[in-house]
Amino acid sequence: TTYFNLYYNASEIFNRTEKLIIQERKDIFSFTEPNISSSFIGELEKVIEKCSRIMQFSGESAFVDEALFLIGKSFYYQKNYVRANRKFKELVVKFPESELSIEAELWIAKTELQMRNFDFALNMLDQIRTKAKENEDDEILTQTYIERVKYFMQMESYTDAINDLNELLIVSNDNELNAAALIQLGELYSKLDDYENAKKSYLAVLNYTKS
Repeated sequence: TTYFNLYYNASEIFNRTEKLIIQERKDIFSFTEPNISSSFIGELEKVIEKCSRIMQFSGESAFVDEALFLIGKSFYYQKNYVRANRKFKELVVKFPESELSIEAELWIAKTELQMRNFDFALNMLDQIRTKAKENEDDEILTQTYIERVKYFMQMESYTDAINDLNELLIVSNDNELNAAALIQLGELYSKLDDYENAKKSYLAVLNYTKS
C-alpha cells in the first residue's frame, strides 16, 4: 500500500505537470524543447524523489518500471537528457516485457536526438516504427513521425519532412495534431515555391478545426 501510494502521488503530480508543460508548447514540430518554469521543475523534482524511494525500498515491486519511466520523463523535461536516457535504457533492459518498453524506446530516441546522436536516433525510430506497425499501435507510430519531422525541419530537409507529414496524416486520428501538420505542410510547400499544394494544405485544415 505504501509503494502504491508513493506511485499514485508521483503519477498525479507528473500527469498534472506534464499537461501544463504541453499546453505551453507553441510549436509541436519545433526541434528545440522549450524551457520550463521553475515551478514545473520543482514539481518534477518531487516526482523524481518519490519514484526514487520506490526503487530504493522496493526494487522488486510492481511499480518499478512505471517509476523509472516517470523519472526519465521528468529528467527529459528538465533537459537533463543524459540522465533521462539512462533511466529509459534501464527500463528497457530490466523490464523488456513491460507495456512501457516500446514507449521507453521512443523516449530513448528522443533523448538521442536532443544529444545530437542523429544517426543512432533515426535508426532507432525506424525500428520503433516497425514494431508499432506490427502491434497496430497508432499512437507510438504517430510519435515516430513527429520526431522525424522535427529532425528533418531542423536539418532543413523539407522534402523529407513533407513526406513524413503526409504519412502522419494517414495514421493520426488526432484532429488538433492533423490541423497542425497541415499548417506545417503549407509552410513547407511555400518554402519550396509549391503554392498549389500549399493552398490545398491550408484549406484542408478546415476539415479538422474551425478555430
